[in-house]
Amino acid sequence: MRKRYIAVSIYLVFFAPSAFAYIDPNTGGYLFQLLAPLAAIALSVWMFFTNHVKAMWRSFLNILTRKKARRK
Repeated sequence: MRKRYIAVSIYLVFFAPSAFAYIDPNTGGYLFQLLAPLAAIALSVWMFFTNHVKAMWRSFLNILTRKKARRK
């Protein structure tokens, strides 16, 4: 019985007929209004954290190079 459910599920996923559907222009605009700010927020958070990681890495390297200079 379980094999039959799996076979029917695979058939429905891979061999589905065409839907002949469209996205309403107003729906597309609404989706853009939702997704554009989310993408901007995600990119700004990414840039914020990458800049902080770069700054921390530079300070770490500066500490290492200063210690080597003092030993000479």
